[in-house]
Amino acid sequence: MKTYDGSNQTIVVIDTGYNNAYKYPGEIVYEYDFADKDESAAAYKNNHGSQVAQIASKEAVGADIIHLKVFGDGAWFAGGNDIQDALQWTIDNAEKYNISAVNMSLGYGNATETSDTFLKDEFARLADKGVLITTAAGNSYQHYGEGVTHFSADVNTIAVSATDQNGDIASWSQHDRKLTDIFAQGDNVAVDNVNGTHNVDGTSFAAPNIAGKIAVVQEAAEDIVGHKLSQERMVDLMQMTGTSMIKSSEAATGTETDQNADGQALGADSQITQIKMSGAFYTGDVVSVNIDDTQYDTKVVIGGGSNFLQALDQVSKTVMDTGGVDSVSIEHVNYGTASWYANLNVEFKDSNAHDVSISATDNTPWGNPTPITVSASTVREAVGEVTPDPVEDPVSIPPEEPVAEEPVEEVVEEVAQEPVIEQPTTTEPVEEVVEEKPTVDASDPRIALDEAGDDFETAKVLGVIKNDYVTQDHLVLDLDAEDTFRFTIGDQNVNISVETNNNDIDLELYNSEGVMIDNDWNWGGGDVNIDRFLFEGQYYAKVVNFDHDQEAEYNLRFDLNREPAAPEVEQDYAGYVIPDTQKMVDFIGQKYDGWDGWLFV
Repeated sequence: MKTYDGSNQTIVVIDTGYNNAYKYPGEIVYEYDFADKDESAAAYKNNHGSQVAQIASKEAVGADIIHLKVFGDGAWFAGGNDIQDALQWTIDNAEKYNISAVNMSLGYGNATETSDTFLKDEFARLADKGVLITTAAGNSYQHYGEGVTHFSADVNTIAVSATDQNGDIASWSQHDRKLTDIFAQGDNVAVDNVNGTHNVDGTSFAAPNIAGKIAVVQEAAEDIVGHKLSQERMVDLMQMTGTSMIKSSEAATGTETDQNADGQALGADSQITQIKMSGAFYTGDVVSVNIDDTQYDTKVVIGGGSNFLQALDQVSKTVMDTGGVDSVSIEHVNYGTASWYANLNVEFKDSNAHDVSISATDNTPWGNPTPITVSASTVREAVGEVTPDPVEDPVSIPPEEPVAEEPVEEVVEEVAQEPVIEQPTTTEPVEEVVEEKPTVDASDPRIALDEAGDDFETAKVLGVIKNDYVTQDHLVLDLDAEDTFRFTIGDQNVNISVETNNNDIDLELYNSEGVMIDNDWNWGGGDVNIDRFLFEGQYYAKVVNFDHDQEAEYNLRFDLNREPAAPEVEQDYAGYVIPDTQKMVDFIGQKYDGWDGWLFV
């Protein structure tokens, strides 16, 4: 079998430049110093950029390297304009150098939702050119808790979190169940200089590992199929063929597949009690949870990092150690604000009812600026609850479309062992060019008047689904790229499927608030389906023409009273995977038939 090493591919390293003390296989084919405005990216006072490039080059020994220096000599801060200029150069020269990946082992802050930054336009234009951007997720988990750096939270970047040398999550690595795309080793990573081998730590050194893997896989894709993989397909392929970091014991074995806030599957018969906690916790505070007249005390001990997150973890452990609890999941609300709090969702092992209460003693001697408040309430009864009749389809207001914040030029804080950016100087705003979508023409012979709109507001109403049901519709290129259906259902096991005659169509399921709760897709076509328990209420099903290049008739089918399949790995854990380059290449080679023309960008 032919081997690949990233030949004829180029990796751009936007960093501190390079140091000749660090050698690597890749040839430097271009360099520029955007910070000092000269043609040499050499930086003898800083090793960071050389270490990053070496790690990428070891993964893709045949790939070329481009160093774009955005840090002044000896500086650990980069100007926002310099980073923008480096990205713009990459956009302008992507085809000339056949650039596969851009590595940015720099960042700032923490985000728990998809985030826009002042670089969002450059990220989007690179994505349009098929250039994939690997970003360091950050090294401050103990400070922030869940989340990744703001650059990593952009939809057009690949967020890379770090493992230790044993393949477990590095204790300091920022990571997020929804935002982390992939993991790579970032702890005790070996690098070589003229004096020998030493180890470096940080998500800075996990990200280039992925950049190197991308170069190898893109070489294979171009050779086998003739096209590179898009970001979505690259990440999907990494997650599908890599090694999962989530143990099977972490997925519950109940028959119900509704997810709690921690991404776990809930059992069908047990009680769930929600404990709400807020305030500032200090060493000496006591949180007491009373379960069935037995009191369990947590004496809070605060070390370095977030005092609130430490208190949550300690209370969670106490509750789990009671012996009768199956799982405790943590849900952060208004995270990072002065009014934020958290819910601990406690699920019991048995199907009995339990009496749960909670109290707290604030022992802060100098007075607490944010008093502790705690409460407990049952959010789902144990077995014996009467199932309500299905409700009629309500008239509801569709969820509002999200409004993106205006890009801001942010002050950058230093992240341990990672370069961060300064507030960029003010630049003239660039007028955004919005591509107009073609409108549906009812006279087009390929398409009838579309009854299922693209969004929630124009969704086709199916009413109350009480029995097995099927509806037919169509998708045609950009003219009709998405169909949205609104339906109401009672507490029910249901299998929702799309039969597409081997077209590349995706299926997405949203709750009444417009938040995606499940989805399914297929490599190259075939039927897709969502198999799960739904609580009584309103939902949206969306059928999506993946690349907007298909003409497909399909059946959308609802089969009720189906026993849902036990999930192998919950969707929120999708990025908790360590990729394997050879398995990715092998998958492309073995699945060649039928891929050409539609899978790649």
